[in-house]
Amino acid sequence: MGSTADARAGASGRVLVADDDANVRRLLSMTLRAAGFEVLTAPDRVRAVAAAASARPDVVVLGLTVPGVADEMRASEAPPAVLFLTARQSPEQRPGEAAYLSKPFALADLVARVRALAG
Repeated sequence: MGSTADARAGASGRVLVADDDANVRRLLSMTLRAAGFEVLTAPDRVRAVAAAASARPDVVVLGLTVPGVADEMRASEAPPAVLFLTARQSPEQRPGEAAYLSKPFALADLVARVRALAG
């Protein structure tokens, strides 16, 4: 599947990091693992959707700009929360909609948003 996992005791939740940039995936994975999360990664849409279906993450951090990928993940029986990483200004959010984190962002902000979404 191309995903990696870090099964740690007492993890704060399972997070899938999906981004086409290997350096971004590595940085976000290291940051979230250090914060106590179990982390899986995916480099593209196909692997991200497959990993979300099989691993059932609590949160998906989505840096991919492929239309519809979040909708595919949300169509599952137990849909994960999705945090979009975007270079655009964050739109106004309403309950039930996806969360956004605008680039550039502080890694502490990423961890705080993922924790809140993992609930």
